[in-house]
Amino acid sequence: MNRAVFDIQMLGFAGVDITQLIARQAEIQNAFLDLCTSDNEFIESLTRATDHRSRLVFRMSTWFNTLEGIGIVVPLLKQLPRA
Repeated sequence: MNRAVFDIQMLGFAGVDITQLIARQAEIQNAFLDLCTSDNEFIESLTRATDHRSRLVFRMSTWFNTLEGIGIVVPLLKQLPRA
């Protein structure tokens, strides 16, 4: 298991109603797969120097904004520090 993936998934879903996640399961999976196959900067943030603060903030903001783009409000998005 990739710790960077685990972190963004768990933090992205923290505080989100489980019924909303279940209802949008396919959209969530497709959005994550799309990021992991088409966004080179996102891929790099998951695989290289994952402990760097700037990469952590980048991958969290990218994933959280992706979730918001499909209609899932991510409570922690507003609390992210600047990169």
